[in-house]
Formats: sequence, C-alpha cells, structure tokens
Amino acid sequence: MRGGGADVVSADFPIAAYSVKNSGGGKNFEIVGDQVEAGPYGIAVAKGNDQLRDALKAALDAVIKSGKYDEIIAKWGVADGAVKEATINGGK
Repeated sequence: MRGGGADVVSADFPIAAYSVKNSGGGKNFEIVGDQVEAGPYGIAVAKGNDQLRDALKAALDAVIKSGKYDEIIAKWGVADGAVKEATINGGK
C-alpha cells in the first residue's frame, strides 16, 4: 500500500480502478489480472419507499439513455460491468 505496509491488496474492481487513476498517474498502484465476474451494482432503498425507488430508476435510465453513463464508465475503466437499463431487484 501507499504507506509501505503491504505489497498487494485485493479490492473490488471499481475501487481498484479509482485508486490507480488517482495515484499519480498509476505510479503507486497498478491492476494486475483480469476483472472477475463484472456485474452491476445496486442502490439500496428501504422497502415501501416506492416513490424514491421509482425516481432513482427513472434518473438512472435517463443518464444511461443520454450517453453520459457510457462516458462515465469509460472514464473509470469499468465498462465490463455496464448495464443497458436500470432494473428493480435486478440481482435476483
């Protein structure tokens, strides 16, 4: 790690990509190996809060449709986990 306490660390791919991107141009960290089981991430909303749930889905779908989503995931190097639309309870 950056403080000198470890030579290797295991992290979720988006976190690792963020660390590499923000480590002085990749001078301090590097990703080795391939991303394993890229998958979409979720936003937890309390059961019964349908209004918030539906608003989040609509907002995410709008970002995806606008093309901004593709720009963001390309910028951070996490396109392997991309989705085509927001889903509710998509992890089932």
